[in-house]
Amino acid sequence: MAFIALSVAARKKLKRRLEKHAGLRPRGSVTIEARVSVQGRRLARSFSDSSDIFTNLDAAIAWQAVQKASQDVPQGVGQPVVPLADPVPVETVSSSSPFAEWTVADLLRKFGQYHIEQGKVSYVSHISSFLKRWKKLPLVQCKLGTLRAVHIRQFRESMKEKGLCAATINKRIGLIEVAINFLNREHDAELTNYASSDYVAHIKNADKRRSRRVSDEELTLILRHFKGPTARHAAALIRFCFHQGTRRSEAFNMTWGDVDFDNHAIRFLKHKTMNYDQELGGQVRVMTGKARDLLLRLREEAGRVTASQKVFNAYARVDGYSLAFRRATKEAGLKDIRLHDLRHEATTRIAALCGHNTSLIKRVTGHRDDASLARYTHTSTNSIAMLMSRNAIQHE
Repeated sequence: MAFIALSVAARKKLKRRLEKHAGLRPRGSVTIEARVSVQGRRLARSFSDSSDIFTNLDAAIAWQAVQKASQDVPQGVGQPVVPLADPVPVETVSSSSPFAEWTVADLLRKFGQYHIEQGKVSYVSHISSFLKRWKKLPLVQCKLGTLRAVHIRQFRESMKEKGLCAATINKRIGLIEVAINFLNREHDAELTNYASSDYVAHIKNADKRRSRRVSDEELTLILRHFKGPTARHAAALIRFCFHQGTRRSEAFNMTWGDVDFDNHAIRFLKHKTMNYDQELGGQVRVMTGKARDLLLRLREEAGRVTASQKVFNAYARVDGYSLAFRRATKEAGLKDIRLHDLRHEATTRIAALCGHNTSLIKRVTGHRDDASLARYTHTSTNSIAMLMSRNAIQHE
């Protein structure tokens, strides 16, 4: 096995990865040759599009996975198994679209920038995460004029191999689909949307709502691992999300001028569903008692504050709070807990305090409709039974 123009560490890394996947071998300095057997038929392909051998290795692994997956596709009686096609070479494809030379990365950046200018932040974090993690994969640098369904399938298999959950994989593919639809609808791009379910099957049964709850004991254990002055101040945002049920970006952007202690209210100028607000000036939510007590303590500790001053300013970027939370959770030895789970927990507790009256709950949590609220409310059967018993007694 020859490794050309690679450092010792890179050669070891390449050797380890090749040992995990049969049918792969390096050819030359950057080329990876992949072989796979599908229904007794041997297929082979060389990958050398990138100057980075590891990028070509990722593409080869994804191609192998796609070919193997084709064996599991049900075929009609008497019909032979047809392997999934290779990507069409770039030079053989032409497109009349003015956006044909854009790459998928260009598309997502422009799509994200448009929403930032419109004041909508829901796509921004998804796009940032997408480009940061997958920027080296062939799909991200693929031009829109040459993009085909097989590229999307290879990307799907690569994400599976990386261990991403089915819902996240569907969300990443859906992001590309939405961005292409936007380009076609608003700019007459005339691009075929190969990311849609018409061309690529999304993973079934992936959209199951998350039901992880966070107990008081778990929260206390997590907060113990927020060490250092900055981290301890960041812990205040974690507590606030736990009691008020806000999204992390909403708490991060909140200023002292948004807080109305006298009327137990908080105004959120920027929030996920801001485009659906029926009135100008943001969304006003009812402040819970524990959230109010927390903010009063913070204001007292801060001394003199201004209306434009952020309530939570431990980190300059909102991602800092998520990183600190993940680090503390790991050090606490807890698994399967995310910062956004605090919104689920808070919504469930607020629902009980509001007697499960959806109109009242939404005034506190900011959910736009009953369907979205239902995904965040994880009321136990015992709680519902107790509520029914109390109502039965009142009606006797």
